[in-house]
Amino acid sequence: MTDEDFLRRVKTHPRLTLVHYDRSICIIRYAAPGGPREIRLGLWAVQERHWEQLLEALAIPLETAVA
Repeated sequence: MTDEDFLRRVKTHPRLTLVHYDRSICIIRYAAPGGPREIRLGLWAVQERHWEQLLEALAIPLETAVA
């Protein structure tokens, strides 16, 4: 997945917020039912995995924003 695709998907996911992004890492905030979690991801992981694989590995449900 490209970085741009990842950022777009984070932006449209109702429970995710981008906290930090640079050339090597990003930090996203997940509004989990039990309280917020901040997750640090190396961009290599983003580039080598599909969106569904990342969410599954992070125990985040696949949701899309309502348009």
